[in-house]
Amino acid sequence: MTIMFRVRDKDRINEAFTLVLTCVGGFVQHTNNDLVLLFNGDAPILFRSAGRVVLNADKELGFWDVPGRVEAIGVPHQMAFL
Repeated sequence: MTIMFRVRDKDRINEAFTLVLTCVGGFVQHTNNDLVLLFNGDAPILFRSAGRVVLNADKELGFWDVPGRVEAIGVPHQMAFL
């Protein structure tokens, strides 16, 4: 499954990402499927395989540095470089 979204209101981009991550967290909690969540279509920010959830710890990407994003996932995870 591929889900794509575009945020037109730049002032609400963090709110939009948090909402998407909450939805992804629900998907992770209620299915056993493997998944990869990409940022801008190419940078992996979340990976799940065999029940293990990994968030990309790449500080250059900085995706998870925004307050509220890690909490939005709502599942046990570890940080690692993907």
